[in-house]
Amino acid sequence: MSYLVLARKYRPQTFDEVIGQEYITKTLKNAIESKRIAHSFLFFGPRGVGKTSIARILAKAINCEHGPTATPCNKCSHCTEITAGISTDIIEIDGASNRGIDEIRDLREKVRYMPAKGRYKVYIIDEVHMLTNEAFNALLKTLEEPPEHVKFIFATTEMDQVPATIASRCQKYNFRKLTVAEIVGLLSTILKKEKLNVDQRVLTLIARNSDGALRDAESILDQVISYSEGEVKLEDVEKLLESVNREMLASFANLLIDKNTQGSLKIIEDIYRAGYDPVLFIKYLAEYFRNLLIVKVTKTPEDFMEMIDPEEIKGLKLLIPVVTETKVVNTIKILTDLLESMKYSSYQRVLIEIACVKITRMDSLLSLPEVINRLESISAGTVSVPAEECAPEIEAPASTVKEILGTSVEKIPESGGSFSDIEEVDITDDSSENLKRIIKNWPVFVEAMKSKSRSLSPSLDSVKPYKVENNKVFVKAPSVYVVDSIINGAALIKEVFKETFKTAMEIVAVLEKAPEAGAKTDKAPVAYKPQTENREPANAEVKAAKDMFGGRILKKEEHGKI
Repeated sequence: MSYLVLARKYRPQTFDEVIGQEYITKTLKNAIESKRIAHSFLFFGPRGVGKTSIARILAKAINCEHGPTATPCNKCSHCTEITAGISTDIIEIDGASNRGIDEIRDLREKVRYMPAKGRYKVYIIDEVHMLTNEAFNALLKTLEEPPEHVKFIFATTEMDQVPATIASRCQKYNFRKLTVAEIVGLLSTILKKEKLNVDQRVLTLIARNSDGALRDAESILDQVISYSEGEVKLEDVEKLLESVNREMLASFANLLIDKNTQGSLKIIEDIYRAGYDPVLFIKYLAEYFRNLLIVKVTKTPEDFMEMIDPEEIKGLKLLIPVVTETKVVNTIKILTDLLESMKYSSYQRVLIEIACVKITRMDSLLSLPEVINRLESISAGTVSVPAEECAPEIEAPASTVKEILGTSVEKIPESGGSFSDIEEVDITDDSSENLKRIIKNWPVFVEAMKSKSRSLSPSLDSVKPYKVENNKVFVKAPSVYVVDSIINGAALIKEVFKETFKTAMEIVAVLEKAPEAGAKTDKAPVAYKPQTENREPANAEVKAAKDMFGGRILKKEEHGKI
């Protein structure tokens, strides 16, 4: 007789043998005993958690010679044929390879015939989400009012791809992933029956690698037994699964916490040379820091960790005094972002090394509140920044910092004081004095405009005030574009001017006199016609863009000429 893999050999044959899906088995057992068996069921959830197994058990339960019963005997001809997969009344269909409308039409023709031996003809359609839309539509009427002798059981891993019209006609059961403890318990039972002794740490490692899928865990165990030749060692399993051992993981985490960039990069080199799976390594590293966070913020961390070695908890507790919650949280955030980035990159090692440098250099970066407090202190002139605390990079201008942080950061202009130093511009007969005050504080006005409009501030920075008269400030503009920009943004400019100088005045831009004919100039003539009208856009989106970026609306004849 050919070898039967563990996943098939120890497949559950009754509802009581199923683990991890208690609410589903209890509901189905009660439905059978109370004779309230629905005509269609939809089982959905991750792979390897028991969807098809429970579908077969349900088929046996309603067709058993001693039933319908919640505990099929597994001895009568109906039960044994269903277990062996040779029953003519239980039709299992692979939705991936029988997904067309022709197959569903054939099914509709056959459902009319009575079962050959049992009470019910049961159709089990696996991966039902793979059916085409036409196939689903052809199934609707039959599914809504099937013959009394027919039951449908659908199974899928992609519930969101099943049409609502199908799902609404079925009783839906959501299968969950199994816990590490549940998987370890079942694997231990299997090993006892196989008369094999395996270290508990090996089973825990297998369970963690199975991602909650019992079938995956049984397949890994089968492979491990074949590899080990009778004696299963933890090192052999780690090598087989391409899994980094916990000691190396703890060592790497300690290097990150100690800000040892070179040492952590060396371990990354060792991991790649040993052939370990880098994605699995980062997953375990994120889990390690998650456990560290749990140990740091809770009094009983064991309640929040599955099957963790007590020695590992002791090691985590030793790190509590040397690492802050903020650093642990930021590290976890970097690692989870790294895992997402690695899905779509062919340069995974580079991404891991960048993340490593980010974590080890994390403390050299100021937090957002610290940056704001430091800037406010500098702006107020109450603190000086020691040279040794300054970052080696070139200091960004205050306007850049303001744009990044979105906070009200005030810049000290080169030629004037801060906003609080500005004197109100009194309108007097002495216009020359008013002009001097405006020229002195013009850089402050330009900086204030940057927070309102990035497109207008360069234009204002390029002009030069030369006259104040009748509540108007006349400025010389270097180009027609600047003139038009100031005209179009007149309302906003007037508003910011009033906020800055505490006086409402209008900015009038005058084009600088063009060079006389025959005069030498390095500038090529600009083929640009000045704006003759300031039209408001009719479209709301265009108006919003105009208010945000400034500029003007082009005439039709101007298109392609600017």
